[in-house]
Amino acid sequence: NSNSLTDYQILITLDTQSLISQGKMRSDCGDIRFTDSDGNTLLNYWIEPNTCNTNNTKIWVKVPFIPGSSSKTIYLWYGNPSATSMSNGYLVFTFFEDFQNGTIKWTPVLLSGDRGSASAVWVQSPYGYAGGINLTDTMGYYASTAALVKNISISDNSVSYCFNAYAMWNVTYVRPNYDNYAIIISATNGTDTKTVAYRLIVGGDPCGTYWTAFSGTCGNKDYLCTPPNTWINISANLTNDFLSLCKFKVRNITQISINVGTWDNTIDGYATNIIIRKCVSPEPFVILENEAKMQ
Repeated sequence: NSNSLTDYQILITLDTQSLISQGKMRSDCGDIRFTDSDGNTLLNYWIEPNTCNTNNTKIWVKVPFIPGSSSKTIYLWYGNPSATSMSNGYLVFTFFEDFQNGTIKWTPVLLSGDRGSASAVWVQSPYGYAGGINLTDTMGYYASTAALVKNISISDNSVSYCFNAYAMWNVTYVRPNYDNYAIIISATNGTDTKTVAYRLIVGGDPCGTYWTAFSGTCGNKDYLCTPPNTWINISANLTNDFLSLCKFKVRNITQISINVGTWDNTIDGYATNIIIRKCVSPEPFVILENEAKMQ
């Protein structure tokens, strides 16, 4: 990329399975470390869950400075049997949530419905802990909606931001048309606030026919016919989506919420490994050099 990048998150894909089988790395990848080009300054990193001890281990590293139209050397270290993991997404990304400490920093809110009740929920997922919102509607005059909400502030608009999360829903009774799930992100341009929804379309018979619970958003990205109890990866360029869907230039990202809607039913919506990170096009690419053994 022609622009210099600061505190940029790069993705490194590594075959840790081979290193572990050769006895060079701990089986839990806990001895992995990264340093800056001086070989001493430790860099923050995060290993994606369930990728250690595979041939496709995904590691995000926060690099302090990458010069434009040039290269940057950082070092990967491993092989210390007494080391413990320093993997920490909160120190790597602009925004990160894996719900390891529960939902204490999030607020459950009943948004609509005359006979609805909402509460925060916390479960184990294939990707670690997940937080979410439980909504029960007992056949009110109109459907209920609820959200698990967190206010945030990301105000550096000199770069674009990308969004990623794992999402899942389940309901007591699977029926067409009435059940909705979305992760909704709000942003301001200084004078106006708009929202984009990343929706898992729960119902619909035929597929694609559904009640639109989150019509107040200026733009939606839909994942149609997502089955219950199935984790879906949502990945998007958040800045571009606001531009293309809302004709809106983001100055400050202000809120993220996990939203559900239902009528005469109970629905749970979950998410984990929620990431907002810097992204540019083209992305920096990584070349792994030869391994060297330190004496």
